[in-house]
Amino acid sequence: MRPALLALCLGLCLPLAVSAAPVTATSDEVQLLALLNKERARLGAPPFRLDAHLIQAARAHSKRMAQQGTISHQFSGEADPSKRMGQTGARFTASGENVAVAGSVDQAHDGLMHSPPHYENIKNAAYDRIGIGIVRSGKRVFVTEDFTHGVVEYNDEQFRGAVAGAINQRRRSGGGGDMLVTPEPWLHQAACAKSKDFDKLHQALPEAAELLVFTASEPDKLPANLDKAALKRDLHRMSLGVCYRPDPHYGYGSFWVIAALYR
Repeated sequence: MRPALLALCLGLCLPLAVSAAPVTATSDEVQLLALLNKERARLGAPPFRLDAHLIQAARAHSKRMAQQGTISHQFSGEADPSKRMGQTGARFTASGENVAVAGSVDQAHDGLMHSPPHYENIKNAAYDRIGIGIVRSGKRVFVTEDFTHGVVEYNDEQFRGAVAGAINQRRRSGGGGDMLVTPEPWLHQAACAKSKDFDKLHQALPEAAELLVFTASEPDKLPANLDKAALKRDLHRMSLGVCYRPDPHYGYGSFWVIAALYR
C-alpha cells in the first residue's frame, strides 16, 4: 500500500437507498462507492448496491481497526468476516472483504486497486452488494469493503410458496400438470429442528413416494434429485416444510426444506 500523503476531510453526509433499509452514507463512503462503480462500469460489471446490513458490519470493523491502529480481517475475540456480515442479518451466498489504511479515500482505493487479491473482489461480477465503512483516526482513514452475492429476503411462507412454484414450473416444462400443495403444519417445525432424523420423517410420512431434505438460498435452484422427482407423472400432491436457518456451514441465506411428494 502506498504511503499516506494527505488526509482529506469532508463533513457532508448523503442519504442513499439500500437493499435492506434507508441508511446515511458518509461523504467518504459515497466517494469510495463512486470510485468502485466507475471501475465496475469500465469492466462491464454491474454496479455495487449498498446494503444497510453490510454497512453496519463494515463500519464496526473499521472502528475496531482504528482502535487497534492497524488493519486485519480478524482481531482476537472477533468473528471472521463472513460471520460478521451474517450476524447483522445480511443474506448472501458468497462473500469477500477488503481492508485498507491510508491518508485519504483516493489513496486507499488506489492501494486496493493495485493489490491483485483485493482487486479480485472489486472486479468479481458475482458480488452485487457492498457495505463500506470508513473511520477517520488522526490523519489516516481505515477502510472496510464487505462484498456479497445477495439473495432475496423471503420469509418462510414466501420461500415455501416459491419452492412449490419452482417444482410445478419444472413439471410444466416436462409436459406435466401442477401438483396440488397440501398443508402439513408440523413439517415447518421439523424443518426448524436442529437435528434432522430422516428415518423418523419416513415413519411419520409413510405415504410419501418421495421424501427430500435439503438446504437452499434461492427457491428456483432445486437440487438434482428434486428436479428429477418433479418430472414423475405419477406424483400429484406435495407438502413442504420450510425454515430459515442461517449458519456458517450452510450459509447466511439458507432455508431448510422438507419436501414430501405423493402419488
